[in-house]
Amino acid sequence: MTNATTALTTKEVAAKLGITPQHLRKVLRTMPDHDDSAYTRYSWEEGSAGLRNTIAAVKKALKAETAKAEPKAKKVKPDEDLEDLEEALRDEDEAPTS
Repeated sequence: MTNATTALTTKEVAAKLGITPQHLRKVLRTMPDHDDSAYTRYSWEEGSAGLRNTIAAVKKALKAETAKAEPKAKKVKPDEDLEDLEEALRDEDEAPTS
């Protein structure tokens, strides 16, 4: 009885990560370990250390992409003019009408 391992392609790995194969290949090309500046047919043996390392590196890259894509909210100081306007409106509402 032989223990055959299954080769996974970008399609299967991308599905595990919840992204498209195109996005996975784009991320892989940004990594020095995976970019050979030529066409590359990526494949990994299921359960291999190489697959685990690749998935961890891709998750880290995706997290960095997300952090860059979501700008932090700017803290805005309350506008004194707005506070004065709100106070004036409150005073008008409280003023007796004849």
